[in-house]
Amino acid sequence: MNFNSCMFVGNAGRAPEIRTTADGTTIASFSLAVSTWSKEAEGKGEPIWLRIVAFGKLAETVEKFVKKGSQVLVAGRLSLREYTTKDGKERTSVEIIAQSIEVQHLEKKQQEIDVNVEGLREDEQNGVAQPDMVQGA
Repeated sequence: MNFNSCMFVGNAGRAPEIRTTADGTTIASFSLAVSTWSKEAEGKGEPIWLRIVAFGKLAETVEKFVKKGSQVLVAGRLSLREYTTKDGKERTSVEIIAQSIEVQHLEKKQQEIDVNVEGLREDEQNGVAQPDMVQGA
């Protein structure tokens, strides 16, 4: 049995970078700082920086809700991508392909906003899209 699943909680290091593929698929990517912890360091450690990538409706929602510094829970799968740099060097990139994302906005009284891969409902009172729930694709 093979299983590729991971979950991280951290803070967005920057606002998401949004791009669109030739076929119209939206892609959002951002960095996530995840704390390391050890008894020896008494709860302090250097952050691990992860690259988070979301596709489609999840990417569109990430664009709306993830801001620099947002506390984010990401569930997804680990992916390795090989590429060649402009100067001809081979590189490997480790990425987390998001399947669900939960964003906690502190400025909204600790209210959690769950981002759903499968879509959003429109809040009729103020025209703001509100996610229904966290679900993976």
